Amino acid sequence: MGCYMVRLFQVLAVMMLGLLTACATSLPTPVIDYKPDYDFYGVKTYAFAPEQSVGMSTLIGSRVETAITDELSAKGIQLVEPDKADVLVRLMVVTQNKQDIRTYDRHYGGGAYDCWRCGMYPHRATEVQVRNYTEGTLVIDLVDAKMDRAVWHAISRGKLGKHKSPEERKENVKAVVGNMLANFPPL
Repeated sequence: MGCYMVRLFQVLAVMMLGLLTACATSLPTPVIDYKPDYDFYGVKTYAFAPEQSVGMSTLIGSRVETAITDELSAKGIQLVEPDKADVLVRLMVVTQNKQDIRTYDRHYGGGAYDCWRCGMYPHRATEVQVRNYTEGTLVIDLVDAKMDRAVWHAISRGKLGKHKSPEERKENVKAVVGNMLANFPPL
């Protein structure tokens, strides 16, 4: 009886770990580039450049602006009018419908397993699975206001969840933007 309980515990532990892994969502790894000789520690103020941004009139764009404001404020960088900013934030939010197509070879019959439909001879069938999804891309550029040149650039790309509440979407955007700005200022 003791061996049975240990085995049962092991099976339950593996199942729980699988459930936790399935529930965990991993953040996309952002691609970051910057001008290495730029004085990022001199950046004390910023402003959004909405006329130079793409996709900002959407709900996602509004959530991105809020998340950036929260992240930069936590780093001591203040939001000001564009003519008083050290850097301008240019954004691009793009969504694109995509498909994930996968094929699997299935073998039926022969060996230790005989398919009742397949008779005595082994058969091979190809199964095709098509999944539609929406991919979101967020680009954040910090542009030196005096030079009008990008000095910091980040891109994050990942699948968007269809069945999320507005609060869950807000939290996802906050997490993605936080991940993109985690190591800002660089160096």
